[in-house]
Amino acid sequence: MLPTGAVVAFDLPSGCPDGFTNVGVQDSDRFAGRSIIAAGPRVDRDLGQKTVRRNFNDQGGLEEFTLTSDEIPPLSFSLSVSEARTGRDKVEAGGDDYGVVSARQVELQGSTQGTGNPFPTISPFIALHYCRKD
Repeated sequence: MLPTGAVVAFDLPSGCPDGFTNVGVQDSDRFAGRSIIAAGPRVDRDLGQKTVRRNFNDQGGLEEFTLTSDEIPPLSFSLSVSEARTGRDKVEAGGDDYGVVSARQVELQGSTQGTGNPFPTISPFIALHYCRKD
């Protein structure tokens, strides 16, 4: 027997059975489109992983997110390229012919990549009916 207020996921196309209220419909601001996580204290786990304290009824997360400049990982690089070519021309030096070698600096230019569109951050999911026991 489930106590009043218990929230249960049902895999029923018709929604919630008798004696339950569909919280995704009745209380859609709180429940529709959200995953449920446990309320509880911050916990330090192995390998430096930490959880965040979650109080009862805390809400958070985004389905889509657009990075700002401050959130893009830093990237720096330098590139220096020299090009040397031998030509068909020859120069006579001391009775011998030597190929002409020319050198020049080559400037490489890049362009901005990406469009700045939001990207999905939601984990793979299945949508079921969350129902509260009346």
